[in-house]
Amino acid sequence: QIDGKGRFQLPAKTREALDAASGGRTESGTSLAVLNYGDHLDGHLRLYPLLRWDETLQMIMAMDEGSDERLLNEYVYLSQNMPVESDKEGRFVLPQRFRQKLGVDEGDVLL
Repeated sequence: QIDGKGRFQLPAKTREALDAASGGRTESGTSLAVLNYGDHLDGHLRLYPLLRWDETLQMIMAMDEGSDERLLNEYVYLSQNMPVESDKEGRFVLPQRFRQKLGVDEGDVLL
């Protein structure tokens, strides 16, 4: 559920899986991830663990420079994302521009 500050919290097991796939929590006890959005996701968000995001970037960089495939992937993944960090309670801020694009507001539930 989105709170008044635009934050959402992952279920504990999901956050643990995210932390494991990101190489663990930071020294300050926060989680790091990358939010991806865009028309290609049909009104959805994707939250990538950092290590998975790095794999995605490496895959894109391995594509032929200037190819249609690479240009499309650069647009989909690189131009429509934002690194995010949770607070110590595991809440992530969903940036205003993402909330506007998705049409979500305080009290709405993310699935």
